[in-house]
Order: sequence, then C-alpha cells, then structure tokens
Amino acid sequence: MTAPSSPLPTAPMDDSPAPVHSGAPPPETGPRAAEMADSGLLTPGPSATERALVRSPTSALRLLTGLAVTAIGALITWRFANTAAAMNRDWEQVTHLLPAWIRAIPTVMVGLTLLLVPFVVNLQLLRFRRFRLWTVVNLAAIVAFVTSGVLVALMTRNPPSMFPNAYKSVGGSVNDPLLSGFIAAFVVGIPYLPASARRLAGWTVALSFLTTLGFAEVPAIAWVADIGIGITCGAAVALLVGTPDTAPERSDLIEGLARSGIRMTNIAPAAVDARGSTPWIGTTTDGRTVFVKVLNQDNRSAEIMFRVFRALFLRNTGDERPTSSLKRSVEHEALLSLRATAAGIPTPELLTVSDVGNDAMLLAFEGIDGDSLDRLDADEISNDVLDTVWAQVVQLQAHGIAHRDLRLANIFAARDGGLYLIDFGFAELAASELLLATDLAELLASTAPVVGTTRAVDAAERAVGANGLARAFPRLQPYSLGGATRAALKESGQLSELRAEVERRARIPEPDYRGVVPTSVWPLFAIVAFTIAV
Repeated sequence: MTAPSSPLPTAPMDDSPAPVHSGAPPPETGPRAAEMADSGLLTPGPSATERALVRSPTSALRLLTGLAVTAIGALITWRFANTAAAMNRDWEQVTHLLPAWIRAIPTVMVGLTLLLVPFVVNLQLLRFRRFRLWTVVNLAAIVAFVTSGVLVALMTRNPPSMFPNAYKSVGGSVNDPLLSGFIAAFVVGIPYLPASARRLAGWTVALSFLTTLGFAEVPAIAWVADIGIGITCGAAVALLVGTPDTAPERSDLIEGLARSGIRMTNIAPAAVDARGSTPWIGTTTDGRTVFVKVLNQDNRSAEIMFRVFRALFLRNTGDERPTSSLKRSVEHEALLSLRATAAGIPTPELLTVSDVGNDAMLLAFEGIDGDSLDRLDADEISNDVLDTVWAQVVQLQAHGIAHRDLRLANIFAARDGGLYLIDFGFAELAASELLLATDLAELLASTAPVVGTTRAVDAAERAVGANGLARAFPRLQPYSLGGATRAALKESGQLSELRAEVERRARIPEPDYRGVVPTSVWPLFAIVAFTIAV
C-alpha cells in the first residue's frame, strides 16, 4: 500500500517551462554516464554536478530504529544482567577450546574487510568526484567511531550500577568503534549501492557481529551497542547534514517510459497536491497527455512513520500490513486502479508500470482535461456534481472497495462534464466496515469546508440515508481523517458543527456517561500496582 498522490493536470505546472523538442529526442533521453560502472560498488550518478543534499524520511525512520535498538538492548541487559554475564563467560569458554590459529582466521578476515571495503568505496567516491557523498559517509563513520569508543571506555572503566557485569569480558574489544563506524557508513551509503554490493556489505556486518561476539570475546551488550550506535549516528548525520537526492531525474523517467513503448516529447514536475509521491506531467510524441506518479524508498519510509503515528493515536486504525517491497506497493495500486475501472468507476486509464532510477518505480496514467474539485469554488460544485461523486463512492462500496483518501484533490472534474475518482494508492479490496465508514466520513468532511455543512450533509443523506450518516458519525474525528481534510476543518472550525448536524440527521441518541469513570479507574489502578510490584 502506498501513500496517494495527486490530480492529473494537463500541462506542466512548475516554475520553469518544460523543454519541448521537435524531431530528435531531448538530450536527456540518452543514457547517463556510468560513473561507477567499473567499480561495481556504486550506481551511476550525474556526470556533471552532484545532486543536492536533502533530508529524507528514510533517515528519520532509521534514526528512530537506531534509538529503539539501543534502548531495547540496554533494557534487556538491565533486566537480565546476570544472565548476560553468564552467557558471555560460557561463550568465551567454548571458543577458547578452539586452536588459536582458527580463532584468528575470522578475526583477520573481518578486520581486513572492515578496512578494505571503506578504502575502496572512498577511492571510488573521490575518483568520480562524489565529494558531497564522500563527506557525509566519512562524517557518519567518524561520529559513530568516536561515540562507540567513548562508550566502551566509560562502560569498561566505570560500569553502570544497573548492569555492572554485563560489559565484562576476558579479552575486551578493540573492534567495537571500528564496527560501529562501518555500520554508520553503511547506513548512509545504502541508497547508493547496487543490490550485489548491499548483500556483500550485509554479510560483512553479520560476519563481523558473529566474530566479535565469539572470537574477539565481546560481551553481548557490546555488539547490541554496535548496532544501535552505528544506525543512530549514521542516520543522525544523514538527517542533519543531508544526503544526495536519489529521486529519479527527468532522463530516468523518459528512459523508463520508453521501455514501455511510451515516447515523450517533454516531461516536467507538476505542482499539484501530491502526497507520498512525486508527480510529473508530460506529452507523448502522438500528442497524448500522460501523468506520471513516481515512488521511491522515501515514500515507503514516510508511510511506515504515518502508520506508527496512527497506531499511537487511534485504537483501531483499520490499516493492513505494509507491503513487503516498493514493487509490491506499486503493483497493489495498479491492481486497485484496474479493479475500480472494472467496477464501472470512472478513473484514468493505467498505461504502464515501470522501474526507474535507483530503487524507484513509476505509474503512468492517461491525462484528463479538467481540474480537481479542491481548485474549484463552491458555486462551481453543483448539487449534481456532489450527487455524482457520492453515487460513485456508493458503487465502490458495493464492490467492497475502500478508496481511503476521498479528499477533493482526488476527485477530478473533466471539462466534458465527467467526474473521475483518481489515486488508489491507499485503496483496499474486500474492505472492512470500518474502512468503508471512514470513506463516508472523509468525503463528508472534505466537502463541508468548500460547499458548507448543510449542502455537504444533504448530499450524503441523499446518497446513503440516515443509516449511512450514522455509520460515518464515529469516524468524524480528527485523527480518523486525512491531513488535508483535518487542516481544512481546523481552519474553518466546522468539525463540531458537522458532527452536530450529522448527529441530528441520523437521530443518534446521546450516550449515557454515568458509571464510566468509576469502572474505568480500576484498570488504571491495576496497571500502576503491577508496575510498582515488578
């Protein structure tokens, strides 16, 4: 499942005009110079200038992951300090039964790997003038190395009272800081490594952990700290300083579309309400308008953080499990778009799905001549338009499909009078009653700030009746609605008015709050007592 994108405009809407070429294809269509093709370590990048540094959602997610790993490791060690110390002693006794030369082999191999791999990568970065990336990678490694070294010194000389024995070992460790630095550099460099190099680095890290744990006689808390410190420091540096942008360029999109038989004369970023993707708009050689939705790993990271946010604030989000990969997310959106079309819902034709750039994919749709409802005034949105939109939503629900992003930016009014539902990135098949009710609430809440509370509720009542309003009512709360809808309601101050009107029309009885507080206090007391006892 991917985050939704945007309406389908018919012309480039960025500040600079899109290049239009006649005859020969634009210069961007040719293959880019393969900067690192001979090294096998880094993917091709721009030959002339480096990409700008950006702060990505992926770095933020990795920072949270690193902090979580560090905290969980410390908590487990604190809670099971004696067990950890005993495990360290037992493992050291087992490894000491092996001959010294056998114990030395993996240690030497890992040490050479930890030295040679960074050396080769740095050499290639300097050779191809990737100075920005070189700076960030090495800064992350240095920060992690210093942080790990300081922690090792402090924990060894002055063990904390919470787990005084957990950090003790017979041989100690000199590899901890080096390993943390390697992990930090790896975290920063992941987006710029091909699949083969990622697997090599991953196996190196795994072998390093096993070696330092078993043969270098590093205590359990040490390698847990290596993981946490390396990820945290690498992600923190990437988030503070930024990393070179990995989003596909214009040439990548043109080449990706060409592989699917779609030849473009021009293509440019589209300044539309895009969420969770990068929208582009272009024209083909035969004069068709094509809307291109580009998704990469940053979009998946943003989706995961969005799910976590919802899980923290909502008792039942209705969210399905995230898809296993970016490709599966794009395939899911393509499937839902085709399924909606088969169900008779007017939606833009899906032209192709293609991989593009580094860990990115695109979906190309037929462009539609028109505009989204969020760009229209209230007097331009007639009751007939509202009734048509609600009829399409009812039809979607009859086929068990929840759109899950029914804001006005995703309802497209064509100039020939047609209305289109677009962007099925969040959509779900065989949707639960909760998701279907949320769709009703979202459409009701997104139309109210534009056309007014009365007209919005009137249209909903004509389509779904009082029972439909009653289904939507529990989901008319801020964190059940999308960000754009929530912001519009906050600006207009209509949420309370909307809830009151729906409650009146649906004849929802006033809840009885008597006895709620006394009965709900006891679980709280039980939790507090259990915490104190533990």
